[in-house]
Amino acid sequence: MKKRNNITAKICLFMLLLAFLAMIALPFQAWATDDDFDNDGILDIHEAVLGTDKNKADLFIRLLNPEDAPLPDNPFEFITKETEIFNINVHVINFEDAPGQVISPTQYAVDLTWDQRTTDGELGYSMVGVPAQKVSGRVYPYRIKEDVINACYKLNPDDCVCMDSDGAILADGIDEIVAFYQKNVLAHEIFHMLDRVRPVNKKVDYHYAQNDYIMDHHMTYKVSKKEGRVIWYITDKWAPADVPRFK
Repeated sequence: MKKRNNITAKICLFMLLLAFLAMIALPFQAWATDDDFDNDGILDIHEAVLGTDKNKADLFIRLLNPEDAPLPDNPFEFITKETEIFNINVHVINFEDAPGQVISPTQYAVDLTWDQRTTDGELGYSMVGVPAQKVSGRVYPYRIKEDVINACYKLNPDDCVCMDSDGAILADGIDEIVAFYQKNVLAHEIFHMLDRVRPVNKKVDYHYAQNDYIMDHHMTYKVSKKEGRVIWYITDKWAPADVPRFK
């Protein structure tokens, strides 16, 4: 028995040595996956270096080309507002802050281009994935603005409103509706890049309207001659279970 114990002890020491060498040899992300308390893809030891809160998920958004088309006030409101359930700390950075999108050895920033094109086309586009996959997306603010203006001018443009599914007015007037619409698309594309929003049909990137989801990417309007105005309908809520995934 004593001899067997000695052999077992030697084997255990040898296995520990192998495990230690494997941790050195393997990429950091491959083995150090247990110390990410907030599940944001950034290990706690790197949170300390970055100066971020390990108790709150940190999302780094590398914003590109925002100069010529100003962002709406509080552009990431639908992600960060305290009344929601996401508990996300958003960090907006630029190319100089992270030339390769690298935030830490385990995580990238998501790339979001504020695209200035005015030609007809989609209002936003992004890769479906997670930050660790170096995903990117685009939002077209001028196309959004043009859509809102064209619709509101079908009747009195000074009396154009946006309502939620309960009939409450969320935005009043063209400028407010444009800002609301832009923030909606911004949030939608970002959550594509957190693997939260997926197209219903993978071959056609569109999403059916659903109550309680701000990420529908589905905004419609009605020309109400009875009320003498154009009414936009945009859902503005999340279901309680819809927590985004980061890694």
